[in-house]
Amino acid sequence: MWLLASCFAISFVLATVLSVGNLEFRANLTAKLNPPTNITIVDRQLGELTITWKDNLSEDIKKWSNVRYLFEFKYFDSDDWQEDSRHQDPEYMRTFELHRGVSLRVKNILLDKQRSIVINESNWTLKNIQPPPEIYNPPVNLKVLPNLTVKWEMPPGYVININCFAFELEVTDLDKCNTELLGLHGETEYVLVNINPMKRYSVKVRMKLKHCKETKFWSDWSNEDFIERIHSFNAYQMLLMLAIITAVTGLLLLFVFRRYKVLETVFKPIPDPQKKFKALFEEYNGDFQNWINCQIPISKADECHPVAVEESSEA
Repeated sequence: MWLLASCFAISFVLATVLSVGNLEFRANLTAKLNPPTNITIVDRQLGELTITWKDNLSEDIKKWSNVRYLFEFKYFDSDDWQEDSRHQDPEYMRTFELHRGVSLRVKNILLDKQRSIVINESNWTLKNIQPPPEIYNPPVNLKVLPNLTVKWEMPPGYVININCFAFELEVTDLDKCNTELLGLHGETEYVLVNINPMKRYSVKVRMKLKHCKETKFWSDWSNEDFIERIHSFNAYQMLLMLAIITAVTGLLLLFVFRRYKVLETVFKPIPDPQKKFKALFEEYNGDFQNWINCQIPISKADECHPVAVEESSEA
């Protein structure tokens, strides 16, 4: 009987002690809870981040409760936190617009194992991810071909698919200082239209990743090339120019001819035979033979006289 009473007393005391210990432990569960630590970015690829952390909780707490993690984020240009669902594992993966800068925060939540209600939660642990400072290098070797096709090349060292990039052409009318921006994706050439051949233009290009929508993430501008104006004359200008050239040429020739008496030599008058040989045409009607016979005088010495020739008897 005494032994039974002793066992009963021991059981009562032990139950009381365990109950008190359980109450004390449960009180510890509702006490201030340690927040997570060591938020780490373990992977980064084109805006997709894998984030891990340590919950900083004891094994006893994890044994007597269900641990969950509440993760939230917001961009630097926004005031609203975006809440995600509660996670069982201390890891989170999401694609962010890193060019906007992003704040991350996570906290521990303890749930009752039987009733799945919140027993306790920690303070937030915060981490900021600054927007990347270094931007893409600008395109290189930009040139404008005679057919107004603009071509350029990717900067050296880029192995990302060209379809991931957007390009922007800046075409400036140098006469009026008007600028036009032309956007395109995944191409390294563009044919210009609506170009006035009587004006001068400058052309340059820059690039960025397509999912980055903020202009501050454009690269610097590439080298600049120019489209020169094409000079053309209308009919009036051509006639005026031809008249001026003809007049100047005529004056030069006249000066040369007068200086060296070329005109007198070239355009010397041909003598008129009627003036030199008036009698030939007026008296002999152009009969040269009669006229020439008339013109040859016969001297007395030339007249013919008959001569008698006597033969000698001695012969």
